Amino acid sequence: MTIEEKLDRMILEAGASLLHEAKAKSKKIDIGGAVGKGSFGKEFQQNEARAVFDPAGLAADLGVVGASGSTDLELAVSVLKQAIGKNGTMGAAFKIPKQTETLVNEKQVPAFELNYSGDLGVGNLGRRNAIKFLYATLLAAENAGILRMKKGVVFTRHDTGLPPAIYGRD
Repeated sequence: MTIEEKLDRMILEAGASLLHEAKAKSKKIDIGGAVGKGSFGKEFQQNEARAVFDPAGLAADLGVVGASGSTDLELAVSVLKQAIGKNGTMGAAFKIPKQTETLVNEKQVPAFELNYSGDLGVGNLGRRNAIKFLYATLLAAENAGILRMKKGVVFTRHDTGLPPAIYGRD
């Protein structure tokens, strides 16, 4: 089975559009500046739809069973680590997040760097798509009741010139 077939199996082949966008968006997972402008590809739309309409199923397929940590950042990263460590497709596409710091409003804050291999079996993954797939993973965990954050997390802006990262919201 190819990576593309595995990804296809992971995502729901539903015709669900993003008409339910208000429901799909999380107030605790900020992806806004991380992906820039432009439309979302079909694979991401299906993945995000599944994160909304079948979050428990997507979380199970990704191997996410719980969240652990004392901060929202630690909780979110624990979910990402499970998906990357337990799901072959995610493991092929992403490296385990690495603890670091990032600059937010002229202040260094704790963060985790999000490295990706660049390929999900469907061509070059790229930063934008990588962030969208990680967002959908967190959204599924949140919608399934696995990830319960108080304030939330933010993906770093795409135009910083730095590797993508995630940090806790103040």
